[in-house]
Amino acid sequence: MRARAWIAAGLFFVAGMAVGSIITLRIGQRLVRHAFSAPADAPAPIDHRAKKIEAQLKRALDLSPSQEAQVDAAIEQTTHEFKALRVDTGRRLQEVLNRGVAAAAAPLTPAQRAKFLELAKERMDRLGLVLTPPPNS
Repeated sequence: MRARAWIAAGLFFVAGMAVGSIITLRIGQRLVRHAFSAPADAPAPIDHRAKKIEAQLKRALDLSPSQEAQVDAAIEQTTHEFKALRVDTGRRLQEVLNRGVAAAAAPLTPAQRAKFLELAKERMDRLGLVLTPPPNS
């Protein structure tokens, strides 16, 4: 009886790990997809964090209305720059991945290249990225 309980506990643990891993993978894919393909003016987690920082500073520093406006403007500008950086990083990531795919595809036979590009496209699609087929593909 004790052995069955340990086996059941072990199976429950393994099942929990499998489900947790799948959920973590899906959440990670969504985050990557959003982080690198959303436009700069799209809502992002940084917006929520900026509002929390603004509220914390207002409470902690006893800002005058003029100071409050200046601090809010500085945080808003920083948030805008951060989002633009995210978009630029996404574009650059896309370029690096496409160059890597092209370099990896170059020595392959036409049949291997076609299969490789199909696999690469599937992977890029899962991440919300666009595969630009290399020349001569």
